[in-house]
Amino acid sequence: MGRAGISKKQVFEAAGALTDEGVSATVQAVRQRIGSGSFSTISAHLADWKAEHAGQVPANIPDMPEKVTLAFAQVWAVAGSVRDTCNLLSLRKSRQELCGNLNRHRSQRLGYVLIQNIPSKSENMPTHVRT
Repeated sequence: MGRAGISKKQVFEAAGALTDEGVSATVQAVRQRIGSGSFSTISAHLADWKAEHAGQVPANIPDMPEKVTLAFAQVWAVAGSVRDTCNLLSLRKSRQELCGNLNRHRSQRLGYVLIQNIPSKSENMPTHVRT
């Protein structure tokens, strides 16, 4: 008779215990904690556990030191500045494209107006040249 496989509950309990200890819940770590199990079965159950626990911060993570918090705040400020600069450059590019389109439209319109206002040949010639 074949041996029984590991359960989803076993994987969830092992992953939770590992996380509480500050250890990353990997397939290998869960397998070592349980003592057996196929990698494919553990991987499938662990994926479900991670999906359920996505975004949760483990309870045993210490607070960040003030220097790290300040450094991160500076990095975040620079990132915001870079984002603003990129937005500004994008707006400038859009403005340049719009101005180019407007100038092309004006040139086309001006050409049309000039063509419409060209006098006929006889109107343009001096009276002594007209035939």
